[in-house]
Amino acid sequence: MKDLIACLIPAIIITSLSPLMFFVKKNFFVGFRTEETLSDEVVWKKSNRFAGFIFLIVGGFLIFMSIVSYLLKFRLWFKFYPAFFLAAIGIGLIISIIYSKKVARERKGVSKTFTITNPLIILILVISLATLITGAIMPFIPQNSFIGIRTSRTLNNPILWRKVNTVGGIGFVVIGLAFSFIFYRILKIVDKEKRTKEFSRSIIMFIVITSVWVIFSIFLPYIL
Repeated sequence: MKDLIACLIPAIIITSLSPLMFFVKKNFFVGFRTEETLSDEVVWKKSNRFAGFIFLIVGGFLIFMSIVSYLLKFRLWFKFYPAFFLAAIGIGLIISIIYSKKVARERKGVSKTFTITNPLIILILVISLATLITGAIMPFIPQNSFIGIRTSRTLNNPILWRKVNTVGGIGFVVIGLAFSFIFYRILKIVDKEKRTKEFSRSIIMFIVITSVWVIFSIFLPYIL
């Protein structure tokens, strides 16, 4: 039952928040933000409504699979739930991005007046630095149920815990260091249009690469 509740909570949150995307106004922080959606009001509205619908399906799928897996005692779903969760989110993001680009092409004359401001770049830079710091301390974190790469194997094997968190931590250090440099460089770009384009590309890369490494780290205990 604890596994079921742990899986249902994030799925219910996604399902509950997704309809809000139907109504969100264009802004810097909330909603489906890409270069295309931030550059045109119509593209923003259509893309956010579509993304909201997609993530409503994603949340519903996760809820359905969690309940079915619990009833059928399909333990593999709960064992690798973080990987399934991130994969579902990733697929939803990719579909939404493709749709937003399609809408932007149909609009043809997408306005380029919207630009990324320094506070948003600084916020992502701080997140990159936090990723770097987290990776640096992971090899030294003792076994616990809250922080680190936690699976049934790592929690029951102190040596494996140290190995997995060391390898995972090194990856997060590299990712955090690389993207901290990238976002710092973007922060220094004077041309607003170029800065917006570079940021839009880099933030997607940051999310995708970090998500892939998280999934890989979850499978590490079954590789080492």
